[in-house]
Amino acid sequence: MSARRRATRAGSLLALVAALAVGAGAPLAAAQTSSPTPATTAPASIASTVPAGPSSARTTATTGGAPTPTTTVAPPPGLRVASFGSTLPINAPGQRLSMVRVTAEPGTKVPTHVHPGVVMMRVEAGTAVYTLERGDMVVIDRKGRSRTESAPTEFTIRKGETLVELPLTVHRAENRGKRRFVGTQALLTDDALAPSLPPDGVLAPPITLTTEIVSVDSILSNALPNLRYGWNHLVGTATLAGQPVLCDMLGNVSYESGRGPFFGFVTFSWPDGSAIVTEMYGRAIPQSDGGSIVEALLTITGGTGRYAAAGGYGTFVGRRDAAVGAPVRSEFTLVPTPGPASGATPAPTSASAPAPTPTAAPAR
Repeated sequence: MSARRRATRAGSLLALVAALAVGAGAPLAAAQTSSPTPATTAPASIASTVPAGPSSARTTATTGGAPTPTTTVAPPPGLRVASFGSTLPINAPGQRLSMVRVTAEPGTKVPTHVHPGVVMMRVEAGTAVYTLERGDMVVIDRKGRSRTESAPTEFTIRKGETLVELPLTVHRAENRGKRRFVGTQALLTDDALAPSLPPDGVLAPPITLTTEIVSVDSILSNALPNLRYGWNHLVGTATLAGQPVLCDMLGNVSYESGRGPFFGFVTFSWPDGSAIVTEMYGRAIPQSDGGSIVEALLTITGGTGRYAAAGGYGTFVGRRDAAVGAPVRSEFTLVPTPGPASGATPAPTSASAPAPTPTAAPAR
């Protein structure tokens, strides 16, 4: 994948993240609030503790409706995390929205980790150097201008800047300056997982599937002035490590003049009976040629066979050349956690159908 394409896709997905997160903190669910206190049992940030292994990534008990990791270890020296509370937003099922403050003394090093969700951080003081090993991040400067950083790379964030991380971006951070680093973070993460995870032993290599999905059944209706709504069932077959993988999507849409949200489910099925089940939340963006870019964040909710215990995240990016109901050239990326059964981790590969080539969304 070219650097330009990575930047376009990352920027588009990050815009989607922002759109999906709007209103996530609204008082539609009971919020847990507290004064800022050091996080000890379940810190929730880039600087938070890392679970000991796959078993500790899942939750086994709840206190007041708040799942906590079964096992955590101490954060690195010089690092402090203060929690401002969290809530379970009704418009993001299975997700926990948290706000924390991270303080890192000079010389503090945060080891390589990922977050099973979106992280957005405003730098209040100091600087931090990020080493990006996999994935993309976006930095927004003080004037509101954004740039995309794509792995592998190293970059610095400074006071007044904002950092946005997509789910499962592998990275580490360090305060190489002479002043204390302070950042305020908002996190939207899977409520069944610890907010930070080590990539080794928890995340399988990403699974990339490209195919054209075609509508096989739908009920779509029109309403004034320009509303198109209903559901659409699309299927396609990708190829992974020489084996066919059925991609089965059931989506609900509500588009005004071709633009709007969609949600639903995508199931990925292997010949041996193994399957990954995902929930999908996304949007369609009309293009000047009459087609549309469609993009979504995926949450792995379960599976069968080799993926019976899988959780994790993924993305969907597609391109159709006509209105809803037309075939969609699609690319799915899945990162299971804790991943397939031992010895069953498939290597990333490309499918037989050409990958979509998303274009930048029009100005809104």
